[in-house]
Amino acid sequence: MNFSSSLFILYFLPSFLLLYFISGQKARKIIILLASIFFFLWTKPSFLVLLIITLIIEHYLVYVMYESNGKAKRIILIFLLLMNISILVYYKYTHFFYNQFAAWLNLPDIGKIILPAGISFIAFQKISYLVDVYRKTTTPARSLTDYMIFILFFPKILAGPIVRFNAFSSDLSAQNKNPKIEERLNGFFRFSLGLVKKVMIANVLGEFADEIFSTNTSMLNTSTAWIGALTYSFQIYFDFSAYSDMAIGLGRIIGFRIPENFNNPYVSVGITGFWKRWHITLGTWLRDYLFLPSAYAFSRKMPEEKYLKLKTEKWIYIFATMLTMVICGFWHGAGWSFIIWGLYHGFIMALEKLFLMRLLKRSGKIISVAFTFFVVVIGWVMFRADSVSYAFDYYSVIFSLSNAGSDFMITPQLVILLIVSGIFSFSAIINRIEKWQITVFEHNASLKGLFLRMVATIILFVVGLSYVTASGFNPFIYFRF
Repeated sequence: MNFSSSLFILYFLPSFLLLYFISGQKARKIIILLASIFFFLWTKPSFLVLLIITLIIEHYLVYVMYESNGKAKRIILIFLLLMNISILVYYKYTHFFYNQFAAWLNLPDIGKIILPAGISFIAFQKISYLVDVYRKTTTPARSLTDYMIFILFFPKILAGPIVRFNAFSSDLSAQNKNPKIEERLNGFFRFSLGLVKKVMIANVLGEFADEIFSTNTSMLNTSTAWIGALTYSFQIYFDFSAYSDMAIGLGRIIGFRIPENFNNPYVSVGITGFWKRWHITLGTWLRDYLFLPSAYAFSRKMPEEKYLKLKTEKWIYIFATMLTMVICGFWHGAGWSFIIWGLYHGFIMALEKLFLMRLLKRSGKIISVAFTFFVVVIGWVMFRADSVSYAFDYYSVIFSLSNAGSDFMITPQLVILLIVSGIFSFSAIINRIEKWQITVFEHNASLKGLFLRMVATIILFVVGLSYVTASGFNPFIYFRF
């Protein structure tokens, strides 16, 4: 089921909200859980059975782990982590690993394995919970219902944001209180804004990007290739940030504070800064559960001295960053293009640590932002390409300054969309505008302000819904990750 589908907007969401707000306070958790199960059931029924079985096993073993010490505690953690990683590897990476050897060994095809939507996000949320309980930075869920809601909560199950149990459990405990009317209105406004971003910008840009990236590179020229790279760069931003807006909005309507996931990433200075603004909850997860532990592991094995004129701490940062970003790329997709994309980001981040960030800071904000955006766009080509060979062929067109003929037509609609996308993506380079955005999303306005927000919400919702009913179903990009 998709947030930007008629089924969700016209049937599922109104039914859920009606049942939620007319029910007694004790029944709300059950309603949330049943709604989340039904929501996920619509996407992958068979995987739901396996998911619920693992949730039951985890819930009871986590309590044993929490009360244990030493070797027994580590064994339980390792078992639970391997159980989740094994499921993820089976559904997402079996074909990738099998195909690396199938051609050499003349092995038969193993058939299609359907990837459950949101499986990577589910795995990361479960891993964070298990590790946090192991570290005793959080306490286990008080009931199986609470744990199942945490994992299956329908606004964020398919594409995040990735939520920590500590923050989520406090909101879950507060379900005996009705959210303030301002919070509900803010939530509905955020949902409607995300809906418009999805159907009016991301979907339309996606049609242009798909047309260009499905074309043989011999039929492209440099200008068309750059248009394809730009349209996809804006598409993936507006598509994923739209989903996050809608998830955050849905959460606020019923009293959950889902964390922000985007903060104007295209005005970043450096790739390191980009990952602090793009998919923020993933970046935080990678830092806390992968980068810092791996950096600590490297630091224990490397003596404090210089290698090739670099201090040990810089080598540790480089190793940990490269490892983290390669895994980040592989998490996004089972293919060499994703691994290379992650390696590319890790390499640029390593250069920033060595010297590049100093150069960017000296060059001024506008030049730094432009350079960072250029680097990100080049990376998105590898991310979007169906294969590594197609990506490198595409790069050859981008940098060849080819004026060959192309069948692609630059329409007024495309020009307008690129201009609008650019304005919304880069306006926050002005600090005052970025502060204003925070005020719009967070500030509890006066009565007049609430009225204006209500009017804006209704307009956005009606416009978004009209596009949904006219254009039909279009899935979010990150559902496949």
